[in-house]
Amino acid sequence: MTQSLTPTLIVADLEASLEFWAALPGFAVSFHRPPDWAELRLETGERLALRRGVISQGLVGGTVGLRGNVDLTRRLMELGAQAGTVEHIADQRIVWHEGPEGSRFYVWGPDA
Repeated sequence: MTQSLTPTLIVADLEASLEFWAALPGFAVSFHRPPDWAELRLETGERLALRRGVISQGLVGGTVGLRGNVDLTRRLMELGAQAGTVEHIADQRIVWHEGPEGSRFYVWGPDA
């Protein structure tokens, strides 16, 4: 039997990231355990975990890495575009500028 893993975003700032994702249409917070992790549930029933971790240097707001679900990655791209926060999409890479300080959130696709 194959186990299905919840796609996980590794984020520098859990609270800012949680606020960003939860504000997008179709996302709801299903679990939150500060300061280390949270889980979002999409209206489609899919789950997305957010986990605080060490992020590459030099990026305001941090780098967010996503592994796993190609369909979920595409859905995130669509939602980001609808929210007007996508700056660039290339090779399943999404760049968001969000937050009062212009924080940057980068999301890579399943081959990240």
